[in-house]
Amino acid sequence: MENAWDEVLPKYLFQVGKQLPLGDRSQETLVQLYQPIIGASALALYFSFLGEIKWQYGLSEIALHADLLTDLNVGLQLFFEDRQKLEAIGLLKSYYQEDAQLGRKYLYELQEPLTPEAFLQDSLLHFLLKEYVSETKYERLLQRFKPKTLDTTGFQEVTKKFKQIYSFNESRFSENFGRLEESAADFSLESPPGIEQGEDLDWQLIEANLARLGVTTSLTAEEKQDIFVHHVMYGYEEIELSELLARTSNLTEQKISLKDFHKAVRQAAQTMPVMKKNTDDTPLTEPQIKLSETDQKIRRENTLKAEGFSPQDIELIKEAELYPPMTYFQALKEAKGGFIGDPEVWIVKNLVDRSGLPAAVVNILIHYVLVAKNAPVLNGTYVNSIANEWAQSGIKTPEAALKHARDLNNKPKQTKNYRNTNRKVRREKVPEWMNQKTLPEAQIAPERQAELDEMLKDFLKEGD
Repeated sequence: MENAWDEVLPKYLFQVGKQLPLGDRSQETLVQLYQPIIGASALALYFSFLGEIKWQYGLSEIALHADLLTDLNVGLQLFFEDRQKLEAIGLLKSYYQEDAQLGRKYLYELQEPLTPEAFLQDSLLHFLLKEYVSETKYERLLQRFKPKTLDTTGFQEVTKKFKQIYSFNESRFSENFGRLEESAADFSLESPPGIEQGEDLDWQLIEANLARLGVTTSLTAEEKQDIFVHHVMYGYEEIELSELLARTSNLTEQKISLKDFHKAVRQAAQTMPVMKKNTDDTPLTEPQIKLSETDQKIRRENTLKAEGFSPQDIELIKEAELYPPMTYFQALKEAKGGFIGDPEVWIVKNLVDRSGLPAAVVNILIHYVLVAKNAPVLNGTYVNSIANEWAQSGIKTPEAALKHARDLNNKPKQTKNYRNTNRKVRREKVPEWMNQKTLPEAQIAPERQAELDEMLKDFLKEGD
């Protein structure tokens, strides 16, 4: 047992902070699920810390540990053990600094408890709870926190969509999008779900390979989301991903470092061969399953020709489907004699993570901005405006993206009024991003377009 007097003294100062007030269900979660494991005195310490915080600042006033011990009516050793229990189960982070005049000062950061659903989906926490409570209590807790499904059998849904009730100035929204994104980042506590992970990665294989490489850990939902985003961006598969994760993990603490993983992925992308994606992520229909891969490609090419796409268009669509966004982006940049800046990496990651657009559609968007519009770099506000408009238009395939962009380019830029008796007149017009002052497609010389296409093909073939 560690001696508390070696770590903290009653005369040491401390402050407590938390990002947000305790959630509505969190108190129930703490009492019903956490308390059986950490004990009543550790839970009392959590709530005592919580009561110190001034929520207008998210931080408490500076106080002495001696005052805290008096309030809790506990000794230093028990306080220290309870603090460690909170830290170990993920409810508290502890920091300290040495001050020449004031001595050691601690900063405690309270963490929001997991939701009951997340707690019971965590195999280790679930197991500990089962060990600490009786079988009867355990069954009651499962029943209490089990998500309830509302039976809507026999009912017809009449829920209104957002745009059926609310209207707004889309031009002003586009103009303010950048500022809104920056403001929204201040309220982000964790990465949103964004894209669906689906069946694209074998997480059991990744974790098994991590264990073989000396990292025994269960990946969290946040870690899986981040890893999946980089799988889509760069095309790395399970073995490569697990090796990159193991290389950047803390073997002593058995923890994944996402920050170091991001650096390793980018460094590896500079040296590893070009990665190819599966050529088609869409499920095959019954007649297609009976066709060979060659016959399927021929059928798809003939379908695209029948829809009016030129041979150059078909080649562009095929390349967009074949390569992950960062490989494709790198190829376009090198074809133009440029390089990928750090902000552009973040823009592509944000596109993959949040837009919901398939990787092939992201590639067409990148091609549209860098080649069709001849922009030297990706601009976050401009790219996000396009991605939002494409997502709202239901663009799911590269050919649909190509056709949509051309249709909008050819659409007359006058406005039309549509009258609705229940609300104000709404003005429908070409999306704002179509009016950005970048070079239009028609101004790119055919010779330069052909040169870029050839350079792109040569770069992508290097990894074949």
